[in-house]
Parts: sequence; C-alpha cells; structure tokens
Amino acid sequence: MEFSELLKSYMKELQVTAKDLAEACELSPSVISRYRSGERLPAPDSPQVDAIARALGKKAKQLEHPTLSKKTIRAAFADSLAPKDLYAADLANRLSSLMDTLQITQAAMARGCGVDPSQLSRIRKGQRRPANPEEFVAAAAAFISSNYTTSDAIEKLEALLGQKTTDKDALIAYLSSDEPIVVNTTPKASSKSAKVTATKAASKEPAVLTEEEQAIEQFFGYADVFHLQQYLRRLAKVQKPQSMMSKLAKRMTTGYKTLSEVRSGIADFLVSIENEPIPGPLYWEDDITGGLSAMTSKERSRVIAALIHALQKNHSLCVAQPIAATFPEVLKELEQWLPLYMVGNMRSYRVTPGKKEDYRNLSIFTEDHILYGTSVSTKSNEALAYRKDGATEISYAMEQFQKLIRDGQPLVNVYRKGQRLDYHRYLMEYLEADGNTYIYHNTLPLETMEPELLQSILEQNKVDEATTERILNYRNYLRKQADAAGKGKKYTVLYPVIGKEQFATHPLTLDVSGLFLGAAIFYNYEEYEQHLASTRAYAKEHTGYKCVELPHIPFAHLSILSKKGQPVILCKDASPAAQLVISDPLITKVVESYLKKLQ
Repeated sequence: MEFSELLKSYMKELQVTAKDLAEACELSPSVISRYRSGERLPAPDSPQVDAIARALGKKAKQLEHPTLSKKTIRAAFADSLAPKDLYAADLANRLSSLMDTLQITQAAMARGCGVDPSQLSRIRKGQRRPANPEEFVAAAAAFISSNYTTSDAIEKLEALLGQKTTDKDALIAYLSSDEPIVVNTTPKASSKSAKVTATKAASKEPAVLTEEEQAIEQFFGYADVFHLQQYLRRLAKVQKPQSMMSKLAKRMTTGYKTLSEVRSGIADFLVSIENEPIPGPLYWEDDITGGLSAMTSKERSRVIAALIHALQKNHSLCVAQPIAATFPEVLKELEQWLPLYMVGNMRSYRVTPGKKEDYRNLSIFTEDHILYGTSVSTKSNEALAYRKDGATEISYAMEQFQKLIRDGQPLVNVYRKGQRLDYHRYLMEYLEADGNTYIYHNTLPLETMEPELLQSILEQNKVDEATTERILNYRNYLRKQADAAGKGKKYTVLYPVIGKEQFATHPLTLDVSGLFLGAAIFYNYEEYEQHLASTRAYAKEHTGYKCVELPHIPFAHLSILSKKGQPVILCKDASPAAQLVISDPLITKVVESYLKKLQ
C-alpha cells in the first residue's frame, strides 16, 4: 500500500484528525495534508516518519488496539516508502551520476527542472518518480545542455555518456536508459592541457554533502529565489484581524488562555499598534509559543503579515528567541523569519530558554504598550496572555529583555539601503581581519576588473557621476584588500564560468550588491571575457588569492562570505538588495564546510 493510503487508513481506524496528528507530531497541518494526498513523501528514515508513527502508536495504545503499535506502524511505513520502482531507481542513479560528475548543486538542478528541492531529493534517492517523467527528463536535459558548456564540462559528459554527442537529445537518451552506467575516464589525447584536465576530473571524487550541508544549500536556494514584492502580494490575501477596536480591546483585557489563542493574540496586538502616531522600536521575547516554526500555517501568516505591516510603518524589531541548540531547529526558524529580515530594520538574538520548567514568559512591547503572557510549562497547551500598558510593566519588561540579549547570542542582523554606511564599516572590519575568507560570487569579482573597463561599462549603462565614483571607490577598496592577501590573510573566491550561449539567456551583471543600488549593471559577453581574463591573471600573480571556477551558477542572486570564527554574510543583489549577517555558530560552521565542498 502507498504511504498516503496507509496513513489515511491508520488515521481513520484510530479516529485521529489531521489537526490532532499535526499537533501531536509538531508538524504543520499543511505537511500532514501533503502526506495524505500523496503530493509529498517523507524519507523512510526521517524524523517526520518517526514522529507520525510515535503519535499513532500512542493513540493505538490508548484505544488498546489489538494489532497496532508504534513498532508495527513504523515497519509498515518503512515498507511503503522503500524504493520498489525500478524506473525510479534507474533515473535516480543516472541523475545522481550527472549531478556528481558536473558538481551540480541540488538547489540549481531543482530550479532547472522546475521542482522543489525536497522533491528532487526524493527522486535522487529513488523514493519516487516524477509526476511526469518525460517532462522532468526533458527539463533536466535542457538545463544541463544549455548551462554546462565549458570544455571541461563537455569532456566530463563525453566520458560519462561514452560518446562525443552531449546535446539535449543525448542527455534525454542517457536519463531514460535502463542500461548499466559505465563511465569512461580515459583522458583525451588531443592536447596536453586536455589530458591534464581530464585526468584531474577523473581523479577527483565529487564532494558528498552531509544532511546539514544539503539543508543549508536548500536554504540558500530559497533565499536566492525569494522575491519580496511577490511575497507581499501573496501575503495581502491574508486577512488582517480587522479592528472593531472595542472588541479587540475587550479580548485583550479578558486574555488568551491557550497557545492557539495566544498566537492569535500576538497578531491582534501587532495590528493594534500599527497606527501609532510615532512608530518606535518593537521588542519580542517569546518563551511560550515555540516561535514561528511551531505555529500553524494560518497562525504564522497572520503574525508575519502583522509584523511586516508594523515594519513598513517604520517600527523596528528586535527579537529574543529561545531556540534549542540544534542545527535543524535554528535553520528552520531562520527560514521562517527570512521574509521579515528582507523587509529590514530588524535584528535577532538566540537566548537561553528559562531554566525553571514550571514557568515560561512572553512579552511583546513598545514604549507605550505591552502584551504579557505566562505559561506553566512548554509541554502544556495552557497559557495566559493579556494586554498591560502600565509604565511599570513596560519598564520591567525592558530591563529583562536587555539582560536576555546581553547574555544571549546574535543570530541575524540585516542591512538595507538605509544602513549602507553601517554595513560598509562592518564589511571593512570583516575583510581586514586575518584568516581565510571564502567568497561565492554569482558573477565575477569586482576587484579583478581593470578600472578602464569598469569605467567604460558604467558609461554604457549611463550611470551618473556620483554613483560612478561610489562604484570605483568600492572596487578600489576591495582590490586593496585582495592585494593585502598573504601569509595571515587569504582569499578563496568561487565564481561561475559560462559560455556565450548561456550568457545570452542569463547575462551576468557587475557585483555591486554591497552598494544597495537597486539596479543591475550589465555588460556584454566580450567585456565578460575580458573580465574573466583579468581575474585569471590576477589569481596567477597573487598566491594569497585563489580562484575556483564553477561550471554552473549555484545561486543567481546571492553572494556568500564565510570566514572561520566570523559570521556569514549573505548578500542578495535584488528583490530586495539586502545583506544578512548570520552569527549563529551552528550556521556558520556548516556554511564554511559547504563552501569548501562547492569547489
């Protein structure tokens, strides 16, 4: 029986609703809904399967069911999720061989095939076949044939396919075949340089990403394609809690008595302060609700909508969020807050949860208003939150909040156009510190472009004099830092190298994301080739500046800076232009290892 049918059968037999199961498993109702419909499948050994089996087993025990238990349910799930589809297994092997050979990231391939990264992951594991296999194979072949056109990539494809033809049709035939995979790693003898390239390609084992590195890659993929205006348009469909303010005030005075009510109360409170005549800082300490990731999709949408409205009305936001010290939990919360970081004017801290098991606290407040709440236990659904606008309560909340963040750990700080000078000061400190800086650029590095070429490109783009001066000064500063690379300070710079055909469909732009210009500066392929030549020449002359050329574009709108012992800087060049400084050590450690494997 299919997993979806099995799940529905157990839920019906044990009289468990989707809502009850979602709460018991600490999964969102939308995830349970997708599992029941068959739209998504969990991995056989995933925590989600364990959580569902545990919840259903507990219910079976309560009902004293004669045959069902956690153990039998878990075994049945494992059997239903085991790869039985030979076509799926063949496609998984061939797709993985292509991705490993060309070092295509999961995020890049998912975008190229038009599927979700989690879907692609299951296809690669042979756990499911695509909804339309022919369309999927054609999309994968088209993506690879149009994006991997360098001589090195073609040589690798020729060796993998065992033939000279590596066009779209050849790739479709390869992905659709059920013949055993045979890789010809014999180097070409056409030239000495070709021999060296082929030998290196054959001898170098593709990097295998850990689960944490795959997760960070998926997060980068989400951040890369995130478009703030599109997100806001979708969010506009979420109804704001409309104020009949008297009814709202009555509800707040009476209080919210369950976790679900408290989460609704948070949205109510945020809406109530939106129209304050003088917007001020907004502080949020939450040790009760479990954060955005613990909310249902509906609850989260209401809270995010209300927060975004507040930020757009010039409130600033500072969040002190107790998060358990595991990488998946930190990354999940980071992803949930990403839309708010992109709006800007926000910073967050990871703080230590309260030590007393019998007491939890919630306070969301401005200089004039506060929503205050308590809970007897994080495991209980019982809570109490109510509005208190007295100066004493607000003063006490501020005192406790400042203590929390003083003892806590910065999680994310975001810079938008209004904080450009602050960001430049931070970037200077970051680059001037000793250590090996790993930088992924979605285009060629600006510091390696010759000033004359840069000046010419800016003139062609009709950039005004003041902006031209800013860009030239920015380039000169970056060049100065690169020139200083040596024994104590080194650069490893990763960037994509693409052919003329791909450039025509995906033209690259100058990397000026640090200037928050809000507009792209294009150059043509001949200018791109000049820039590439000067980049290679610079790396050859400077031993402390190592260049790693990628045959694909992992992330089209992101640049990533990483340095051991330092935060990660995530630079998004558009929609919106923003710089996220992520300080949590659990994140920075994984990003550092991920960038090393990306090369």
